[in-house]
Amino acid sequence: MGEALTKKTRKKLKELKLLAYQRELDEHLSKLLLKFNDWKKKKITAMVLRDHIYDFDNGPAKKISGFYDHFDDHICVAKAVASGILKKEEVPDDILELIDSSIESFKGLKKI
Repeated sequence: MGEALTKKTRKKLKELKLLAYQRELDEHLSKLLLKFNDWKKKKITAMVLRDHIYDFDNGPAKKISGFYDHFDDHICVAKAVASGILKKEEVPDDILELIDSSIESFKGLKKI
């Protein structure tokens, strides 16, 4: 697939992959932020907060970075569209055409 893509398309795929990666991390980091807020308000101890940070690092963060680091840009973008992380309207039509079958393959899979 890579050799048939224009430089502009490859660049856009990389941008979309990064955007999807950031959004997935943001979603999980905002949950972790709630735990920091609980700690700051003395609702949980530092040790409990440390456990939440550990769980984040070894759970969602590891899975998300593993996926985005391992798979090609077009696969990551297809998964992001299928799972609603990216809206179809955010993806140029030429890229949607390229990844349409991959999007269908990812539909129904749970998010990381």
